[in-house]
Amino acid sequence: MPAPLRSRTYKGDGCAMTEKLAVNGLDTSYIIKKNQKFTALSNISFTVSEGEFVTILGPSGCGKSTLLDVIAGLLKPEKGEVRINGKEVGKPSLEVGFVMQSYALFPWRTVRKNIEYGLELKKVPKKDRREIAEKYLSLVNLGDFADRYPYELSGGMKQRVAIVRALAYNPNILLMDEPFAAVDAQTREGLQDELLNIWEQTKKTIVFVTHSIEEAVILSDRVIVLTENPGTIKAIKNIELVRPRNSDIRGTIVFRDYVQQFWKLLHKRSEDEDVLSEGDYKI
Repeated sequence: MPAPLRSRTYKGDGCAMTEKLAVNGLDTSYIIKKNQKFTALSNISFTVSEGEFVTILGPSGCGKSTLLDVIAGLLKPEKGEVRINGKEVGKPSLEVGFVMQSYALFPWRTVRKNIEYGLELKKVPKKDRREIAEKYLSLVNLGDFADRYPYELSGGMKQRVAIVRALAYNPNILLMDEPFAAVDAQTREGLQDELLNIWEQTKKTIVFVTHSIEEAVILSDRVIVLTENPGTIKAIKNIELVRPRNSDIRGTIVFRDYVQQFWKLLHKRSEDEDVLSEGDYKI
């Protein structure tokens, strides 16, 4: 087992930044048919600062979702550890919010009651729960839909509810597993803008998973690129685009340059590409 990582403060971009998440030497394997061992993740190490938006980018099957499951405490790693605020993650908790592709809203609860769910688990008084829910309904412009049920909402609206439900109980970190993959392209761009606006207002620490290069570039402070079979870190790259951002940035030369460089990185043969540790920026 690697030496424990402790929460620390360090300098970045001219200001002090607090380490929120530390992933240290992570290996994760599965037993598949005929007792064969399949290694999903190998030697994964990185950190995420408080308020940082980090995206895990890679091809299908590279272990992106598995990595989020380990961070959330849903899956125990074979080796290594995950720490949030210096405390090792051993099981699921309300310290971590999770937004999935499938929305996972409770169909028997109204929009407001869905948003209040985590607050109920935290024993927040009823009056305070309602005030917090109203705040987040306003944030995503769904105040008029507070008493609707999930079946009465569009896919994009359901995902906005799922996002603010995860934020409402104020987790230390928000994990998002390809949350916009199930909607059409136009709705997806709108949801990306919504998420950028939410992040600007809340400054929540986010770890986001996607296989879309454009999505990774437009949303992130940093992008971690994984190889496939097993998933290892191929590169970690700062995205030095001005914030606040919105969809308009897609038309800029610098945005297209980032997209092209990531495309080349993802399609480079692994034997020709060095694996890079955090702090090394290949592109």
